[in-house]
Amino acid sequence: MSTEKAKEVWIQCPCFNEEKNLHVIYERFKNVAEANPLYNFRFLFVDDHSTDNTWSFLELIAGADSRVAAIRLAINAGAHAASSAGLQYNKGDCVIVMSADMQDPPEIIPAMLEKWEQGAKIVWAYRDEHERQGFLEGVLGSMYWFFMRKFVLPETHPRGADFFLADKQVIRVINTIKERNRSLLALLNVVGFEQASIAYHKQKRLHGKSKWRLSRKIKFTIDSIIGYTHLPVRMMSAIGIVISIVSFVYGIKVVFNYFNGIPVAGWSSAILISLVIGGVTMTMLGIVGEYLWRILDEVRGRPYFVVEKSANLPE
Repeated sequence: MSTEKAKEVWIQCPCFNEEKNLHVIYERFKNVAEANPLYNFRFLFVDDHSTDNTWSFLELIAGADSRVAAIRLAINAGAHAASSAGLQYNKGDCVIVMSADMQDPPEIIPAMLEKWEQGAKIVWAYRDEHERQGFLEGVLGSMYWFFMRKFVLPETHPRGADFFLADKQVIRVINTIKERNRSLLALLNVVGFEQASIAYHKQKRLHGKSKWRLSRKIKFTIDSIIGYTHLPVRMMSAIGIVISIVSFVYGIKVVFNYFNGIPVAGWSSAILISLVIGGVTMTMLGIVGEYLWRILDEVRGRPYFVVEKSANLPE
């Protein structure tokens, strides 16, 4: 009789005001666990400081089911910070991170585990390209992932992914990285390791509306670009060189025209040139400011999440 210990798999969900969805996803998690008895499953929910009854429900199921653990953040820190907070408490052989809005189906977890058993340290679950939630959302999402793959992280999956499995070895490395303005998905590409992917049909949200507001999407995009590539700085240098060359050539032309009795262009041209150069300069200062702000953020050393409460966490 084999005495090999069953591998422990943690399923982790960041959630914000998801009380209506949690009832359903918890039942589906239990179904996955019952259908795969060769693994010991744990369910970790990270409440990103919800304002509804999310935490009350998590306390209830954590008290009734020893497999469930939960933590509540002291402020609403965002999905990536909430996911990072959960990873700090991970004790499993691998962890699966997915949203609690029921758009990511837990039923594909066995397929992800199969890839992991075959040697992959990171398994991405990416959305089928035909399953978009809207034309504009699909176009903007495709543009973001194309830009990331083309200019920031070539290893990024062409269709993008935010539902993934990571081995404990990967999690140990991620937990040593303390940067505040983080993209957890980008970090997983930065650290390397053998990766695999599977496709799935993204489902419609069961209850409520997405909390992934436009302002957070913009911040996430800026963080992804500034935090993981030197492209903005290189673009500033290139633009500065181009403007300098054009200015030098134009200066030669003005001197040439002056000695040939041709009057210099008038007030409108001077104002237009000033506005263009002024706008470019302000844009460059804004980019430098973004870098300086992030440096200040890191130097201050403030935590990127604070745990307010916990329930049923392992020692």
